[in-house]
Amino acid sequence: MFKIFFLTILACFLIASIGTSLADDVFVSRQMNLQDNEEKLNKPWGEDDSNDLDQLNQTQNTNQTKASEQMAGEFRNVKRIIQNSQVKNNSNQQPKIEDDKIRFHIIAHSHMDYGWLMTSSEYFNNYVKVILDGVLKSLVQNPKLRFSHAEIKYFQMWWAKLDQKNQTQFKKLVVNGQFEFLQGGLISPDEACPLYQDLLLNAKVGQEFLYKEFGVIPKHAWHADSFGHSSTLNRLYQQLGYQSLFIGRISDDIKIELKQKQDLAFMWRPTFESENGDFENEQSLFTYVMHSKYQAVCGIEIQEFWQMATVPKQMKRKIKEIESTTQRYLNCLRDVASSYKTKNVLLTIGDDFAYVFANETFKFIDMFIQIINTKSEGKFDMFYSTVDQYMQDVASEIETYNIQLKEYKQDFFPLLMQYKLHYWSGYFTSRPNFKEISRDLSYNAYQSLTFYSQYLIKDLESKISFQDISNLLQDRVSVIQHHDTITGTSRQNVVNKNQVMIDQLLYDNGLVQSGFLRIEMKLLGLHLNQLKLSQHKVNELLSPIINIPFKMSLLLIIYNPSLGYYQNPYVKIDIDTIQIEAWDYEKNDFIPIDYQQNCEAFPDKIFQECDTFLDHTIKPLQSGVFKINYKDGSEESERHLDQNSILQIKDKSRIKIGKETFVDLKFQHPSEPQDQSQKGPFRDNVPDIPNEIRKRDSIQDDNGSILKNIEQVDGLQINNFHCSLTIVNTTETTIVFKYRESNHIQSEQEYERLFSFDFRYYTTYSRGSLQKGGIYTFKTIDRDPRKFKHSILSIKTRDGIIPTMVIIYKDQQYRHQIVRIILPQYDQKKQQCQPIEFNVDFSGIDINTEVTINFEDLETQNNGTFYTDSNGLGLIKRKFKNESDIDKIKALAPQNFYPINSAIFLEDQNNQNQMIVMNDRTQSGSAFRKGHIELMFNRRSSSSDDLGLPDMINEYDYKNFPIQTNNRYYLAFTQTRKAAFDMIFEHTIKRVQSPLVYFYSEDFRHEFSPKQDQQLLLLKKKETQRKIYTDFLKSMNVIDIKLIPDSNFKTILINLVIYPNDVTKQIDQSKLIEYLCEYSRFDIPRGCLDLKQFQIKRVKLTGLEFESQEEMNEFDDYVYRMETYKITL
Repeated sequence: MFKIFFLTILACFLIASIGTSLADDVFVSRQMNLQDNEEKLNKPWGEDDSNDLDQLNQTQNTNQTKASEQMAGEFRNVKRIIQNSQVKNNSNQQPKIEDDKIRFHIIAHSHMDYGWLMTSSEYFNNYVKVILDGVLKSLVQNPKLRFSHAEIKYFQMWWAKLDQKNQTQFKKLVVNGQFEFLQGGLISPDEACPLYQDLLLNAKVGQEFLYKEFGVIPKHAWHADSFGHSSTLNRLYQQLGYQSLFIGRISDDIKIELKQKQDLAFMWRPTFESENGDFENEQSLFTYVMHSKYQAVCGIEIQEFWQMATVPKQMKRKIKEIESTTQRYLNCLRDVASSYKTKNVLLTIGDDFAYVFANETFKFIDMFIQIINTKSEGKFDMFYSTVDQYMQDVASEIETYNIQLKEYKQDFFPLLMQYKLHYWSGYFTSRPNFKEISRDLSYNAYQSLTFYSQYLIKDLESKISFQDISNLLQDRVSVIQHHDTITGTSRQNVVNKNQVMIDQLLYDNGLVQSGFLRIEMKLLGLHLNQLKLSQHKVNELLSPIINIPFKMSLLLIIYNPSLGYYQNPYVKIDIDTIQIEAWDYEKNDFIPIDYQQNCEAFPDKIFQECDTFLDHTIKPLQSGVFKINYKDGSEESERHLDQNSILQIKDKSRIKIGKETFVDLKFQHPSEPQDQSQKGPFRDNVPDIPNEIRKRDSIQDDNGSILKNIEQVDGLQINNFHCSLTIVNTTETTIVFKYRESNHIQSEQEYERLFSFDFRYYTTYSRGSLQKGGIYTFKTIDRDPRKFKHSILSIKTRDGIIPTMVIIYKDQQYRHQIVRIILPQYDQKKQQCQPIEFNVDFSGIDINTEVTINFEDLETQNNGTFYTDSNGLGLIKRKFKNESDIDKIKALAPQNFYPINSAIFLEDQNNQNQMIVMNDRTQSGSAFRKGHIELMFNRRSSSSDDLGLPDMINEYDYKNFPIQTNNRYYLAFTQTRKAAFDMIFEHTIKRVQSPLVYFYSEDFRHEFSPKQDQQLLLLKKKETQRKIYTDFLKSMNVIDIKLIPDSNFKTILINLVIYPNDVTKQIDQSKLIEYLCEYSRFDIPRGCLDLKQFQIKRVKLTGLEFESQEEMNEFDDYVYRMETYKITL
């Protein structure tokens, strides 16, 4: 977002103190109105607005009832014409258009960021309200004016403050086509960092508001300022019925090429990856690249009209300049038009928060249009228009002259724009902890909305308890996806306020949901005086430590919102003298269970951290209920550990605690004599490592340092009988593992892979002749990453229920980095090992450092080809690009780093032997190096990349230390592409994107009422209905289900993700609603006897009606399928 001029103007504007208090005086001081329209002032509206309101409401109702029919015809007509325009060959020859007149469609708009340099409320009070007030007044006065608007959230805020008279006037503008809504989503989202469900929720909430208030459903997507464009969002927009996409930013090199070939308007048909290779959509989306981003072309500047005192002078000067150099403008406009194949050309006249003085701005545009149309001698026809009018006209032209448009198949990441080697691949990682807590909000919102929807199905009157929080959750999850929010590219104070908002919303929602859980727990005889959500806070541990009351018990409720089984859930507590009981749904009582604890203590922490793994499985959509009892005989002092100890190991007996091995590593520094029996980074007698692998530089540290006592490390292993992880070699910073599976479903033989693991970093390009790196861009001086400057301090292994390995590092500033490697139990049902979990707690980093976690498959050659997810759903093929400037920067990474929302994998040339890494939040990552996956998880720099945001990326926590990061990664190896796809979809959607939810209570009692038998029967019935419901979903290959109510709680959307996509398995709607109802109403005597009151039908992904059966089945051919059903209550 290039907004330097805006920054200057903004500063002047603030100094001048033009704010909310002056908003009412703005229009009083205006001197200039359009003289040729004075007689039309207010004439169309009459004097009695009450009658108009009734008429408008009637018109609105008519619009709503006929909207689907009317738009179905328009959609099919324009879409058919556009689809038929695709180029079937590489020929650039186009038919000659008899009418050479160029028709310029002027799109007046104001780009309104929902938080960037200011908070959203500050922007609204200082700018947005003034702009929309002025636009309303101008459009009422002059019926020929048009205005297009994309930020629905700001409009919603303005609409709520508008009086009835002005609402009536505005509705007429919408009916008359003067005011056009674009995009339809609540905000204009980023396309790299959000997950697919968040993009859909944003669209759903915005469309719902517009349809309710105006009977309008926008059909043109407007992404004027997104920093790159996603193939998955393209596919989603097509499924939602959008006709077109208008974008402002693509890479400079691509834009130059498209301009030269007249292809700035093209058909975008993205290619995805499937089990069998490339997969192309049958449908494509008309995509229009704005010539000069979202600003006006040819130097037509309207940002000068900011202060009323200077507007007349600025306008007079600008018009005089245009009149004296008209030929230059004509030539420039002709050059702009030559970038497109059609004679209908869309021109934006807008900017950041433009039209503060709307009347004066429109007057300037009027005068400009008049000059151009007059001086062009009939060759140009410039006029106010809308995007919808442009699409109608361009579709007609394409059909009339048989114009063929270029087809584009890739996505638009990473963006290369503005300066030399300025790759916008840094923001995929920037502000990592904010990205993580934003995911927390998203996950918490969906499980809560599903939870509340089930209560709504049970009892419509219950909505009074959760309607407000439900609507607030949908609103906040949507606005967080804004292209200056989820990206981390706002001012630090704006980010901080968003973090506080998320924290408070999670807390408030926890209170509401816990109230219903307390009622449910009474079926178990549990009476809870309080129940709290275990809430992760920004810059803190992903799994918050739960303190066990001294010599008391704690009740822990772990809810599984996914359709998968959760084996061995774990909780982080502060003591190691406990006893654990779990509720057994078959025995209807608490029974003791086995568990495993891994306790550690560090100098900077008061309490120890005990990762406590439970020998228990939580079934789909089930709550696991546990009592953690303080064991008698323990001393309170054991909770407080020696502040000087780095690691304290207790050798106390534990139920199924398993064997513990601890190795304290001492390294030989380069200055010390080398042991001649050790050659290079590996000893010659290390077994199972081929000679060619031993010599690879990737497993040496910078100085070639090796372990003096390496015998202590070799052979350290964790295993669960079927899967094992063994250390076979170690340097000061790198560990080489051998991973082995036996009884593997893909092979009857044992399956082994050799890989290395370490941390590395790139040095930020913060000094030099080129523009520096910063919060948007990843720019480095390094061709290859450097080994992170720390050394392994100790390694500890623990077998038992969950075999674990803990690796502790220490850097030169005596900061610690901790990696906990967890080897989950073998999946007996699928007969395969589950992904290895890497929990990484990393200290703050030095300035101008961009840190990566690295996994290198030492036996796989992928030749620069790898695959990344797209918004957590489809998979995209990537190939190595080498576009470095040898004279300036030799770096290869920035142009090869892509947004990784959930997974990245590489494979050998035979599409076998895949290595997969899955992550817990959006990060910048790549696998262009041989066998090497790297993911950037933190970055810190002293420079700004000069893209409008003055902030450096240099975050501190509340203790004024550089932020620590906590990340989770999941490593898996497969031998077939199908197994890789299964692993990614099953693990990311079922587990990572549907995490467990923890509630706990310190104040409870367990006692059954006289109605104990009745309560236990209800509990048994609930379990029976839960199993029927989840078994049905599993039989239909449903791997994810979300229930989302509308704002009025009159309908509920059921969103399903189906994988693998077996088109022979069609969802039985009657069974879906029956099983859902019976599960939700398990405790109601009449059950679902009145099921007929519920209506269910399949709809588009955001709840809109399908126009045809053909449209319903257009996107059922990929490896996954998404279906949405609407329940009318």
